[in-house]
Amino acid sequence: MRFYAPRGVDPQTPHSQDELYVVVQGSGWFVNGDDRRPFAAGDVLFVPAGGVHRFEGFTDDFCTWVMFYGPAGGERPGDAGDAGRDARPGAAGHTTAEGDNVGRGRDGATDTTDGILIRPAEARDGAAWAEMWDAYADFYEVSLSDEVTAATWARILDPTSPIEALLATDAHGGALGFANYVLHPYTWSDKPACYLEDLFVRPEARGRGAGRALIERLIARGGEQGWGRLYWMTREDNTAARHLYDHVGTADGFVRYTIPLDNAHLIGGDA
Repeated sequence: MRFYAPRGVDPQTPHSQDELYVVVQGSGWFVNGDDRRPFAAGDVLFVPAGGVHRFEGFTDDFCTWVMFYGPAGGERPGDAGDAGRDARPGAAGHTTAEGDNVGRGRDGATDTTDGILIRPAEARDGAAWAEMWDAYADFYEVSLSDEVTAATWARILDPTSPIEALLATDAHGGALGFANYVLHPYTWSDKPACYLEDLFVRPEARGRGAGRALIERLIARGGEQGWGRLYWMTREDNTAARHLYDHVGTADGFVRYTIPLDNAHLIGGDA
């Protein structure tokens, strides 16, 4: 039994055992796999082993007891206590006939219940990544040279580079989207920070959960590797993406200023 009281953003990662939350006080929203529901003091929330879950939009006084139990991987059909799992008060678990809602594959890949596979980008993905990269640049109305594209892809594949990428694919291996991210030191912590610099999902694949799955895999990886924070930016008018971002993170109110240094100039004025 543990006492849990996150502040601001809940950095949950999947756990190896089944778990129960008993909400002591506060209210908000609880996301468990594909399910999202409100919670309040007194609610009991169930999460199956390996389930991606988190608390969102919770009040400042939120706190809960959490209990982990059972074998690693969770109780299976026929195990003692498995019957009636969904009848528990406030149960929010979501499972499929194939097992729990998230499963770790080989080479760090993660499968979701929607048939989307999240895995690190590999050399064989170069053509698919470049095609999506061009579409991503078109969306932001920027023109990137072939040399920049090639250099970025080379750094993604370079194990000594801080730039990495995740790829979302369908069950047949077709590329659905990518997340390019940069790990870097963070002056407000002794832990590294992860900057999610580029997130893109093909237009025809949107609405299936690929963008959320990419972000959730980064959250899980951060928990595994001890990152201090995950953050990203988007255009203020990117309403479609912000609908997702408002559910998985918190806008912190900071404003970005940019000075292109490839055409550097002296700053005038009173500053």
